[in-house]
Amino acid sequence: MKLSQYTIVEEVDNEILLYNSVYSAIVLLTQSEFHDLQSFINNDNLEKTELFSYLENQNIIVSDEIDEEARLVSVANEKRYNPSQVTFTIAPTMNCNFSCFYCYEQGFRQHTMTTETAKKTAEFILKNVLPHQSLKVIWYGGEPLMGLNSIKAISEIIMKNEKKYKNFNAEIVSNGYLLTEKVAQLLKSYHVNYAQITLDGDQINHDSRRCLTNGKGTFARILQNIV
Repeated sequence: MKLSQYTIVEEVDNEILLYNSVYSAIVLLTQSEFHDLQSFINNDNLEKTELFSYLENQNIIVSDEIDEEARLVSVANEKRYNPSQVTFTIAPTMNCNFSCFYCYEQGFRQHTMTTETAKKTAEFILKNVLPHQSLKVIWYGGEPLMGLNSIKAISEIIMKNEKKYKNFNAEIVSNGYLLTEKVAQLLKSYHVNYAQITLDGDQINHDSRRCLTNGKGTFARILQNIV
């Protein structure tokens, strides 16, 4: 066995955090457990415990024979060319309520989807999905929740035409600031079952990078929304 080349190891409060950046698996070990893991990796004769089996299942550790780069390409191609599902990434707006210094989209912030564009987008999606295919939409931006009306409009048209596809689910990539419980429930009704929220470290680091356009910090509000 070996530690996956995609597993990041960090010490946190005298414990060891293991994170696989491909499969988003995260495990917190005690120093003693991590020491046992290192011994297991370095000695093929040691018994595979329940913990080590779990770590292998989460791809934190992998068999020596596995070519991880080849497996990653295979998984990516399988998802990319999977004929049973079609995926659309849609930016209902390029506007954003944040002013992150590293943002590459600031020059596009005035572009927001019109009602007519939302309708045409939904029609395009329905035209390019087959009855046997699963339909997936990823809401992106900008900050997509600033284009909530377009998310609603497109989703409602898709849902009214359910005979055009096998099933429908959606995800959203959001900064989380506008993701209140009410908004989350609304998104759920439009089949959004996964949200990717970004926090740039602890509150001090996050607020120095991901602040509102007026310079106000955002960490506390985001944390309140997602817990």
